[in-house]
Amino acid sequence: MYWTFLSNFDSQDHIFALKFLWSISVEEQFYILFIGLSFFFRKNIYLVVAALVLLSFSSPMISRLTGISYYYNPLSYFADFGIGMLAAKLYFDRNHLLNNLNLLMLSIFSGGVVLVSFWYSPSDSLLNTSFAVFAASVLLLAIHVLQQKRYRVLLPSLTEILGRYTYGLYVYSGFVLTVAGMFISYGSSYQLLVLEFCMLLVIALVSYHVFEKRFLELKYVLYYKRWNRPTPSVAVSSMELAPAPISL
Repeated sequence: MYWTFLSNFDSQDHIFALKFLWSISVEEQFYILFIGLSFFFRKNIYLVVAALVLLSFSSPMISRLTGISYYYNPLSYFADFGIGMLAAKLYFDRNHLLNNLNLLMLSIFSGGVVLVSFWYSPSDSLLNTSFAVFAASVLLLAIHVLQQKRYRVLLPSLTEILGRYTYGLYVYSGFVLTVAGMFISYGSSYQLLVLEFCMLLVIALVSYHVFEKRFLELKYVLYYKRWNRPTPSVAVSSMELAPAPISL
């Protein structure tokens, strides 16, 4: 189930450390669909996003009909993907709607919907969708503000450095929690949390430089072959390969 990215449909009890990887299966299932959707992006991306949101709202009914848990149903997260696509579309188009005031108002409104949905609404789909809008609007607002020269010094370089290792921080988290739970029994819960994070960070660093980096380098080779450009002698930042300039 894990090799074929279907682990989110596996309800059997198995190694706890592997259960964290179910969301990768959900992502891969959407990426397969994304290939088909990409043919409609140029003129109909807004319809695609609307369809993804509607499919997400149909997830509870489909989960009841199929017996698939709502939590592990890939349809439950289609609104998140769709809203992320829409945010990227607006950003790269430099849409005039993306200004500080509009993004701040959207963040406040969607944040309010999140709170109301959390306390009063029985619909998980509404809560998840409103939170996706809130997260996207806050992120776009942060980017919009930090791009301005007078605020550029506020950009936390530590988060950019840690961004390289997020894959390892996620993938190995279950294994670290499992091992720590089995062999470490002293100290407070806060001390254990710090120790687990340090262990996880070391493993993620090693994984990136020994293993993951080898695969990421293939991206640069394939990119330059695709556009008939000379391959650089050193790996270049992915930001330099972006279809539009991104400067923070």
